[in-house]
Amino acid sequence: MGKIAVGRVIIGGLVAGLIINISESVLHAFILGPAWMDYQKIHNFGGMTGGGSITMIVLLFILGLVAVWLYAAIRPRFGAGPKTAIYAGLVIWLLVSVMSNLGGLAVGVYTSSIAITMLLWTLVEMPLATFVGAWIYREEEGAGAEVAAPEPAAPETAAPETGGAEPAGEEKEGE
Repeated sequence: MGKIAVGRVIIGGLVAGLIINISESVLHAFILGPAWMDYQKIHNFGGMTGGGSITMIVLLFILGLVAVWLYAAIRPRFGAGPKTAIYAGLVIWLLVSVMSNLGGLAVGVYTSSIAITMLLWTLVEMPLATFVGAWIYREEEGAGAEVAAPEPAAPETAAPETGGAEPAGEEKEGE
């Protein structure tokens, strides 16, 4: 099994993180918009401060890095390509979005409409960001990380001619 190309994980992860950051900004500013603002007022959330915004931006970049690292880690088992990237993105979605949004809904932090909107939005966002980051990621040539296709099985050899006699142990039909 080859080593993970750390530099490629970083580049792909930062791109994935950028996509996630842009997507989350669109989600909260335009898709949830007034409902999100009303929700923050009702719960006395003061809104995003400068420090809070920076923290969220950094965390979302870290999420992009983890998503591409996960793709690189499962790539030898599942093979390189879009299907594996989507799997990695769905794992991230499950562990981050589903857990936090359903947990928030269960304890009353989110309304059902906000939780469902965020779940559906991130169901597209996470696999897409991981897919793009994984597209950038590739391992160096000769690293031995590519999974070789198995050799085709040799064709079965024909049974030797028995001069018309049945093989030992088998009876002819009707005997």
